[in-house]
Amino acid sequence: MLNTSALAADLVAPAARAWQAIREEAPTAQRAALKSIALDARLGAQLAQVLACSRFAAEVLRRRPGLLIELSAHGALQAPLREGELETALAGERAAGAQDLGLVLRRLRQRHLLRIIWRDLNRLAPTMETTRDMSWLAEACIRAALAQCTAQLEAKFGVPVGAQSGRRQELVVLAMGKLGGRELNLSSDIDLMFAYPEAGATRGGGRSLSNEEFFTRVGRALIARLDAVTAEGFVFRVDMRLRPYGNSGALAHSYAALKAYYQGREPGAPAHRPRRDYRTPAGVSAPVCLPALRGLQRHRQSAPHAAAYRGGSAPARFAGQRQAGPRRHSRS
Repeated sequence: MLNTSALAADLVAPAARAWQAIREEAPTAQRAALKSIALDARLGAQLAQVLACSRFAAEVLRRRPGLLIELSAHGALQAPLREGELETALAGERAAGAQDLGLVLRRLRQRHLLRIIWRDLNRLAPTMETTRDMSWLAEACIRAALAQCTAQLEAKFGVPVGAQSGRRQELVVLAMGKLGGRELNLSSDIDLMFAYPEAGATRGGGRSLSNEEFFTRVGRALIARLDAVTAEGFVFRVDMRLRPYGNSGALAHSYAALKAYYQGREPGAPAHRPRRDYRTPAGVSAPVCLPALRGLQRHRQSAPHAAAYRGGSAPARFAGQRQAGPRRHSRS
């Protein structure tokens, strides 16, 4: 019997129906553990609150009732997420031989959205923890998907190399908007931009591509990994409209191209007048370097000249600068 004593009268029936559906779908071996959770004074009341208020959580638990047993046994529902915990979980999946990264990421999202919703609805977490954990989840998923997409395309086309530096090039994902400020909420999409240090071409593959074409393919593959809807849902909806020229612009830009765009002028405008473009203040206000790959560290000395610049009166902060907001992560 689910403990619904703390619920408002009109929430009791929805919670009871959701719990009944979970029990009916659960394997016989899990039913005793689920009953124990429902009868627990604290967990049972929290469970009723979640089932009454979140259709998403109720559906996830109907399809995967073992998640409730696992999360409650490990104390994950009562404790805040630790930084790096998501990356550790993904590394464990890879070590265990998981082949379908898309499935792994979607199930990781289900698990941690359930945990985040549980803590939020039961007032176990402040709003800042909820938005931080959602942002950590997005970052971890981007890193893992980017690493796989890059490796697969390098195996086919070779390693992208800078024409001037002769160094390996790697895609930098810039988080804009709410993710840029680590303020994602439960329904947020993620606003991204893709950049790479310099022009060049791939070497060592069956067919050479320009760096722009190579990183465009990486970006498309990354979006597909995260945005595609399957039977397990999606990972995150991806919005690329904040990139230079929006949907009509290239998907990936070199640092030089980004600098030229943000330092550009309106046609015929006086030299002192900066570009008037709604994307410029949006980009200036909250860009944060998300997975800047290991190669970014090698470019830190040159990046400020290529990618840290002023568009109008405010600085746009990109890969080479450390500011209060920007964060960098290495691909593992």
